[in-house]
Amino acid sequence: MLGLEVPLQSNAFFAVLNQAFPRHRPDPRISTRILSGLARARAIESSCLALSWQKMNMCAPNSYHYGAVIDACAKTGMWKMALQLFNDMLQNELQPNPITCSAAISACEKGSGWEAGLQLFGSMVPSTVELDAITCSAAISACEKGGRWEKALQLFSGMVHCKMESDTICFNATISSCEKRGEWEMALQLLRAMAQSKVQSNMITRGAAISACEKSGEWKRALQLFSEMPQNIIESSTIVFNAAISACGQAGRWENAVELFSMMARNVVETDTITFSAAVSACEKGGEWDTAVHLLSAMQQCKVEANTISFTATIGACEKAGEWEKALYLFSAMEQSEVEFNVITISAAINACEKGGACNNAFQLLSAIPKSIQRD
Repeated sequence: MLGLEVPLQSNAFFAVLNQAFPRHRPDPRISTRILSGLARARAIESSCLALSWQKMNMCAPNSYHYGAVIDACAKTGMWKMALQLFNDMLQNELQPNPITCSAAISACEKGSGWEAGLQLFGSMVPSTVELDAITCSAAISACEKGGRWEKALQLFSGMVHCKMESDTICFNATISSCEKRGEWEMALQLLRAMAQSKVQSNMITRGAAISACEKSGEWKRALQLFSEMPQNIIESSTIVFNAAISACGQAGRWENAVELFSMMARNVVETDTITFSAAVSACEKGGEWDTAVHLLSAMQQCKVEANTISFTATIGACEKAGEWEKALYLFSAMEQSEVEFNVITISAAINACEKGGACNNAFQLLSAIPKSIQRD
């Protein structure tokens, strides 16, 4: 039974199939239609039972049958199940095709098994399975999930060397790998290669490139990329706006950060915790405590959850402005909201009290510091 746990309702499921196809071995083409339908419905458990039913009726599943179920696993993030099915397929001496391999690697990448996905890809290289662009793209995406930017570039270069056509997904995964490690020069080089190859970029592409520049302190390049973007992408991408607002914060240009934030509202672009935190941090660096407090309050109105970064940045802004009472109020609100604070948070609150001459309040905060933070 594929080594899978069989549910109690399996007999009822088998009975339905036996009634539909009585007294003869099921036609593989009919089995393909059944499995494809179950896979489209993402009925993973039933799909596995259908494979077992085929075996019981002396009609061994083929590569296409397994591929349909593995693809459904990929779409639902069930990477362990996908690998189990893939291994079962090999044990039955079935030759996997590129589509099946790509689906199994994608399942690992979309779940939390990127390492297993790369191992699977590595096992394909010396085998007789022909690598294609889809398989390589799935492996590059696995590298991106695991922060393996050098491996991602190696795979991408291999695709170019083999004259495989790289698509938007492949470029995005490679650029995102560079972005996570702050490799902004390589990210921009890939962006230029994408344009030269006439591959269409999208909000993920641009957002990753801008973020790579922002993380490396290359805020001028980040804002230049933002200004060069097509208007239709700018007006619809939270990812791109977040990266641009963060770049403004890095540059100390809080006015531009707030303007971009306002532009999001005008264009009805969804804001999230990252958006607000980036805008608040920009205001904190610019000493605009009242704007930071306003943005933090707006988070609650927009039903966006405030986090440690947004609270800490706002308290820091109040500290710089000597608004110790507001800093204490925010620290108290942070505790009531059960948002975790850190050394930076409590240091800002204590410094605010010290600057305001509220030494007693500072001592109270100091005595309330958890031992875990004191050790830090």
